[in-house]
Amino acid sequence: MPVDVSTTYRTEPAALFQQEVREIFRNTLVLGKPLEGVLENFELYEEMSVGWYLKPENPGSAVVLDDDTGDVMGYVLICTQPDEYTDWLRRQAWKVFRRNALALVMGRLSKVSRQFYGRRFLDSMTVVRTRSKHDVGSAAHVHMNLCPEVRTGLVALSLYLLADTVCRDAGLDTWIGEVNAAEGTRMRALERLVGEIVDVQKNRTASFFNGTKVNRITVRRSVPSVM
Repeated sequence: MPVDVSTTYRTEPAALFQQEVREIFRNTLVLGKPLEGVLENFELYEEMSVGWYLKPENPGSAVVLDDDTGDVMGYVLICTQPDEYTDWLRRQAWKVFRRNALALVMGRLSKVSRQFYGRRFLDSMTVVRTRSKHDVGSAAHVHMNLCPEVRTGLVALSLYLLADTVCRDAGLDTWIGEVNAAEGTRMRALERLVGEIVDVQKNRTASFFNGTKVNRITVRRSVPSVM
């Protein structure tokens, strides 16, 4: 059922709005902005990034709709099957690697693509090490992406609570989120809103393409029990 998140916004299943989710992903690829330049094989990278959550057999993810305009204002992508997701992600990542390796060998990988995919690969290795170090690789995970006007306040809070509900219904008591934020972000405020900060690492890709240091903040949230 749809979940009302305020008097003017509501959520609907993300699988019903696949085109809108993918468009937001493309338009906010680098810290809320689209990437300048063309990325070869981007359709494979996009599928690797959001495809799992949009499958009908993986429910829980949602979009935020403006009741007045009907516009999709953002999304929350929720994975409650981390082991299955890891297997799927490994296959998708191999597809991206093979296609880009072939393009590189044939001299068809642009400078922008080399800059992006090279740094993104290193960032991925950092994420893997972080999750292994803090023993969170088998936890549920959540990705949230909202338009600036609904990024704070009731809408964002309601999506955290929606993630709690989805994970709780799946029998999970913890989820992991990774927040990309410019250096100087108020850590204590983030902890109060979401949960325990377990790691902070430089996001090489976002930092390079934004020209300023961007951190990837890993947050672990304990799902409150229902009394």
